[in-house]
Amino acid sequence: MRDHWTSEDRARLTPHNARVLEALKDCQWHTLDGLALSLGLRNGSTVASRLRDIKAQTNYSYERRRSEIVGVFEYRLIVPDPNPTQLELEVNG
Repeated sequence: MRDHWTSEDRARLTPHNARVLEALKDCQWHTLDGLALSLGLRNGSTVASRLRDIKAQTNYSYERRRSEIVGVFEYRLIVPDPNPTQLELEVNG
């Protein structure tokens, strides 16, 4: 993926990415607006952008499911396996 951030963007957005990632490390389900409110960010679309950045720039990913509230989705972090080759060895070994 092409990196289109300027140095000013990176300086401003990198702390937001880290804050969103830290909030999601509990691996619980969160709405975008709920995360934005708890992190003091502008709105849920800001969090959605940070999720895309995290997915593109790290080994982390996330799941998405429909909330009980119509039109609202919840997101949960998927933590990458710290040692995937060891797991492959155990399964295939």
